Amino acid sequence: MRAHKLLSASAAMALLGTSALAQDSGFFGGLNLRGSTQLASREDNLKPNYMGFGLELGYKFAWGNLSAEVGFLYKPGDQYLLDINEMEWDLYKPNVDKSADSRKNEINGLNIRLAYEKPFERFSLKGGVMIANFKYRQEYMGHVEDSSWKEGWHWEWVGEGMGYDGWDWVWYWGELDGWIDAYNGVLEKSKISINPFIGVTFPITPHHKLEISVMGINYTSINYHHVAGTVWGFGANQTTKDYVTTKNRFMPHLEFSYGFRF
Repeated sequence: MRAHKLLSASAAMALLGTSALAQDSGFFGGLNLRGSTQLASREDNLKPNYMGFGLELGYKFAWGNLSAEVGFLYKPGDQYLLDINEMEWDLYKPNVDKSADSRKNEINGLNIRLAYEKPFERFSLKGGVMIANFKYRQEYMGHVEDSSWKEGWHWEWVGEGMGYDGWDWVWYWGELDGWIDAYNGVLEKSKISINPFIGVTFPITPHHKLEISVMGINYTSINYHHVAGTVWGFGANQTTKDYVTTKNRFMPHLEFSYGFRF
């Protein structure tokens, strides 16, 4: 009789445990708002922070939670001036006092986060990867001239190839001596990258959470190089001597996230 009671009690506890597991398991969703600060030295004149958001969908198991999140990330940059002394030049060195090259870089892109989360009594450990399609964008605008640049009225021999009906001398305002370059443009470079992260999640209420993570951002920067003195006249565009370089970067960030669970 006593053995029968023990078996009955054990069965009841098993049923209660199964019921509790069933209540804890199931789908969940959420909205996460993210911000960060960079843990390494700045590169490419980008700001040390990024911001973003994501929509999360996951499933709770007895051994932890699996989730996927679709989001967007934006890392802005500062407007900066290129050092004219470091600019390449062809025949004549540019005049630093009369030249300027202004630029601005930024990163943005869609991403998918795949994560595993192990809950404990007061916090959870969370880790995974973010698969992102980061687009690096550079805007540039330059006005570079040499020390001997002069403009004024003068006679110039022109022809059909210059927009005239025939060959003739015209009284013309333009270059007398030296050179001046004017150029501008936008470069973009996209790269699909895998970015690892690991962090800790603190539940605030059943529907709110705070997450602190270390996130590694992989991206490819792109940079336009103008070779001074190779653009003929004023107002021309880039020449064949100008070129573009790229660099692969890895930047660790400390990320803060506030989440809404539903």
